[in-house]
Amino acid sequence: GFDSEAEFFRRTLRFVFSVALERLFPDRRMKGGHSIGNGYWYKFEGEEKPAAEVDCKKIAAEIKALIEKKLKLTVESLPVKDAIEYFLANGQPIAAKVLSKRVPVGGLAHLKAVKVDDKMHYRHNFYIPLYDNTSDLTREFSVVPYEKGGLMLVEDVVFHDQPAVWHGITELKTWGQRAGVNC
Repeated sequence: GFDSEAEFFRRTLRFVFSVALERLFPDRRMKGGHSIGNGYWYKFEGEEKPAAEVDCKKIAAEIKALIEKKLKLTVESLPVKDAIEYFLANGQPIAAKVLSKRVPVGGLAHLKAVKVDDKMHYRHNFYIPLYDNTSDLTREFSVVPYEKGGLMLVEDVVFHDQPAVWHGITELKTWGQRAGVNC
């Protein structure tokens, strides 16, 4: 069944992970987020090899630092034009594209937001529901290189791979490329 506590943890962890990446690697774009086993697979755009262990450790440390800051997570409403500009300027072209195709009633985009060191970080609504505060992330997690490329954000200490799921994801991407669709 649906475990709302686990869902809050997963979504909030992914939100904080994305903010950590934006802070650590502002010039590198992360792609993915596919669920495999007890983790989420990501890779830096244009990089096919496993992520460097040092990068994984930096990411995990930044997530922990954001958790320790006890940051309040909020929903902010921005004019769609401003939200699109933010997403384009911050390496989130898919969020910008979604907003440009689906202008909300009233012209306001309702976004998840967190302020870190006087800078706002916004994410599109697909990260809802979230905890109210980063300090609510009390379960263990890890960030580890994934042998098939990229890295895994794991909602535990040990990653439990599911090779059949990885195979399905790669098949989807292959067929997407053949059809001219970005999967």
